[in-house]
Amino acid sequence: MPKSKTSLKLRLPRIKATQAEHDETINKIASLRQFYHYVEIKGTQTTQVHKHPLPVWDEIHPLIPLTVKDMKCLDVGCNSGFYSLILAANGADVLGIDINQTDIDVVAQAEWLESEFKTGAKFQRTDVLDLPSSHHNQYDMVLCLGVYHHLPDTDTALQKINKLMKKDALLFFGSVTNRFGESQYYAEDSAEFANDPYCYRIATPEDILEDLQENGFELVEEIPIDSSVYYGLFKKVKTTRKKTTRFTPDKIAEIVAQQRKAKEAELKKSKKSAKTKKSKK
Repeated sequence: MPKSKTSLKLRLPRIKATQAEHDETINKIASLRQFYHYVEIKGTQTTQVHKHPLPVWDEIHPLIPLTVKDMKCLDVGCNSGFYSLILAANGADVLGIDINQTDIDVVAQAEWLESEFKTGAKFQRTDVLDLPSSHHNQYDMVLCLGVYHHLPDTDTALQKINKLMKKDALLFFGSVTNRFGESQYYAEDSAEFANDPYCYRIATPEDILEDLQENGFELVEEIPIDSSVYYGLFKKVKTTRKKTTRFTPDKIAEIVAQQRKAKEAELKKSKKSAKTKKSKK
């Protein structure tokens, strides 16, 4: 898909504030605890740690249609809501959903930002799997950014997203990836990956593509961000009717056990080799 000169608003509007309003905003941000999305508001920012997701947005927006006015969009795993807010500010009809996997209420953060920017974006605390059938075949564009590796069952989630989308609808997808080895699996609550107890699978780009293709999506264009993540624009090309899933929690637990066993065997072999070398000296 050729990148176009976009007429999109690329940043949320600046909101002027008195000193009292500025101070109140700082206190509100603190009360809502750590934000993951960087948003400038009333002379301050929701986080001082980084500017995510602005660098990602700047790579994504050239691939978004010239106008999103009246497009129906779903933001799966919306977090603090930046993508939902910016699309709604451009005229899209947006629903952002998240399930608050941690003890930080990211939906409350998004709802507060919406009350300030008044873009029209709607937010809901729900799992994508729990959206009722009235949402099926409704969405022109879906964002699933930074969600895939948090899914214990990627097949079932992608099948559901497929059902929610209209024919030829666009899917903006992004996930942590492993470009330098095999896909890695993590047991529930293990916190083995980056101290994250909600990370289940760090897949290779090849496995991610296979998963998406198996569930009715076709790659339009890969979006280069950095080597630790895989982002791409996909299009729904068929409605999936798969009834099976390859990645149930039980299956992941089985794979994790196999991986651990292999690592233990490799470690044991390494120790034995080191011991043999030492005895020959």
